[in-house]
Amino acid sequence: MKALRFRRHWQVDLVDEPEPQPGPDEVVLEVDAVGICGSDVHGFAGITDRRSPGVVMGHEIGGRIVAGPGSGAGTVTVFPQLGCGTCDACTADLEQLCDSLRIIGVAPDRLGGFAERIPVPAANVVPMPGASAVTAALVEPYAVALNAVSRTPVAGKRVLVIGCGAIGQLVALAAARNGASVVYAYDVAPDRLAVAGKLGATVPEPADDLVPWIARTGGPVDVTLDAVGTDDSVAQALACTRPNGSVVEVGLGVPTVTLTLQQLVGRQRSLLGSYAYSRSIFERAARELTEGVPGVEVLVGAIVPLEEAASRLEALASGEDRSLRVEVSPSGRCLR
Repeated sequence: MKALRFRRHWQVDLVDEPEPQPGPDEVVLEVDAVGICGSDVHGFAGITDRRSPGVVMGHEIGGRIVAGPGSGAGTVTVFPQLGCGTCDACTADLEQLCDSLRIIGVAPDRLGGFAERIPVPAANVVPMPGASAVTAALVEPYAVALNAVSRTPVAGKRVLVIGCGAIGQLVALAAARNGASVVYAYDVAPDRLAVAGKLGATVPEPADDLVPWIARTGGPVDVTLDAVGTDDSVAQALACTRPNGSVVEVGLGVPTVTLTLQQLVGRQRSLLGSYAYSRSIFERAARELTEGVPGVEVLVGAIVPLEEAASRLEALASGEDRSLRVEVSPSGRCLR
């Protein structure tokens, strides 16, 4: 069986691996589609240290069970978080905050989705009857978006999303589906603004600066979701949010930011973080995508075989490839 192992920054190798055997309470999944997440790109390029040498990456997974309970039952996705199951966070459906959290595709001792077949705990398999594996691989990032809009009420609110990468696009979709009265989306890249507009967001002209544009739309918004996470985006988010409004930080563009406390404290704005998702939100994301979220597969710019995954990682990390989302099909079943 083929798998892609991360060796060091800017190097991954396609290697032969033993066929996986399911352990107790596990199944073996054939991976039909797996997304290349921004965190995979950052780990590959050394922007972060969240990928250890030797790991097989890939935590946005769609496939089919080929060994163990449920074999042949159709498309499934995988809840990739492995918490301890007993701590306060795990028992409160906040497994992403478990101090012992391990993630499939990040933990060195678990094969991630950049492999033809992988063993996964049966309890982490989420069925998606009738859905494509390409859609199933979008559940994980969509769950990130749903978690972000769950951090503060958005129903009936004017909402701004800063950053129109894949997560920002999904956050805008999630805000609209959760009842926002209007969703504004902003990015410095015209091509990404165009996608956001096609998906229903209100977008500026490409030359518009964010803060004056929001001022012209009716003034500061009720809720801003920042899918960038830099000094500039945090400052803009605060400036674009009304007094007593809320800013939700989703992006991790840089590890440390500087903010002006007067913008936060002096106007009584709330600053909230959003990390990953709970199991219940992940399962909700799977249900919604199974039922159909119009336009979501537009975000997938390419589907490539496992043999091309290394070159795609390099292109995404260098900026040569500006696809919102690239998926890999280790099994080859989803190649277009």
